[in-house]
Amino acid sequence: MNDALTLQQFFALPAPGAFPREIWEGSPEIAALREKLAAAAPALAWTAAWEKVAAAIPRLFQVSTPGILVKAWNNFRLLFKYLNREHYPPHEVIYLELGEHTVKSEHHPYIEVRVNEVSIQRLTFHILLSLTFREVSLKIQDGRIKAITPVSCEGKGVVKLGDFVLWERKTGPVALPAHIDLGEGIPIPV
Repeated sequence: MNDALTLQQFFALPAPGAFPREIWEGSPEIAALREKLAAAAPALAWTAAWEKVAAAIPRLFQVSTPGILVKAWNNFRLLFKYLNREHYPPHEVIYLELGEHTVKSEHHPYIEVRVNEVSIQRLTFHILLSLTFREVSLKIQDGRIKAITPVSCEGKGVVKLGDFVLWERKTGPVALPAHIDLGEGIPIPV
């Protein structure tokens, strides 16, 4: 996926430092973590512990936007017919135009906080996405989605830690690559 956008790029998520620690500390999960760390490692300064947690956060959002889309489109029953090799032989290339539609996706990445190899707490984030496309073209060959040509997309994203909303953003039209090549393609599941 040579032009793959990540969630970080799509929603222009701020760097962890852009979220003041005080906002994060409003979360019951962070308050609980702070207490557990104080009990498990009293000599460990909260600021140092927080910096390690904050440094791990950007990895949570390195999720491929094309990967999310293909997974959602694979749930459409209309793609299953392209698995039939009698009607769609492996050498045949199909361009499928999808009209306006919304793709919803939910992700639950987490950070495991450990002290001396003992788990203190797992911070589970909830990423909720809603992406509305005006038009999309899928290149399908040999039971695989090989490329995506999006025309226009708008989105809404929410990042929560437990029930605490850390970040929320609605985009206007997002400038997507004119063509997203998926290399060998992502299989349409059976």
